[in-house]
Amino acid sequence: SHGWGDSDEGAVVEAELYDPDYSLFEPAASAHTVRRYHSVALLLPDGSVLKAGSTGGFGTHVDGTQYRFVGNETGERYLPKYMFLPRPAITGLEPAADKATVDHGGTFTVTASGGELTTGAEVAIIRPGSTTHGNNMDQRFVWLDTAVASEGSETAPWTFTATVPENPAAAPPGRYMVVVVTEEKVPSEAEWIHIAVPS
Repeated sequence: SHGWGDSDEGAVVEAELYDPDYSLFEPAASAHTVRRYHSVALLLPDGSVLKAGSTGGFGTHVDGTQYRFVGNETGERYLPKYMFLPRPAITGLEPAADKATVDHGGTFTVTASGGELTTGAEVAIIRPGSTTHGNNMDQRFVWLDTAVASEGSETAPWTFTATVPENPAAAPPGRYMVVVVTEEKVPSEAEWIHIAVPS
C-alpha cells in the first residue's frame, strides 16, 4: 500500500499464474513469509520456485526516524500444480547433457517419455535466473521450433528435434535449462545445454 520495498504494510503474499492465451491471472498458493527488497524468487530445474531472503532498509523515514535493518535468511519452495500431475521425463539429450553445446540456428535432439506426450508437445529453453533486489534480471523463456522425429508409445520414448534461434538476441550465449512441455502445458524436469558464442 505504500509502494516501499522495505514496508511490510499491505505486502502481497499471494502468487498468481498468468495465462497468456486468455490474458487472465489465476490465484495460486500464498507465501508464508513476506519477501521484500533484498529477496529472490528463482525457478529451479525441477520446476519449483525458491523464494528466499528479505531485508528492511537503510536510510531515514520522512519523519526523521531511522530504518531498522532486519534480515531474513529463510527460504521456502513454491510447488506449482503441474508438479502433482503426470510429467514427461527427458531420458536423453544429443549432444549429451554434460557436453551439450549448440550453435545459433543449430539443432539438438531430445528423447522423452511419459507425461501424456503427444505430437503437440514442445521444447523450450530457459536461461537461469540472476536475481537481485526483487528483480530477475536475466531469466528468459524461449519456445523452440520443435519437430517430432519419432512418435513414442507406452513402451517407447518420443524423440523431438529442437532448433535454437538464429538470432543471438533471442537466446544470448550461455547455459540454458531444456524442458519438454506437453500440449496441456505440463513441463518435464530440466536438463542443460550450452549455446555457443557466435564465431
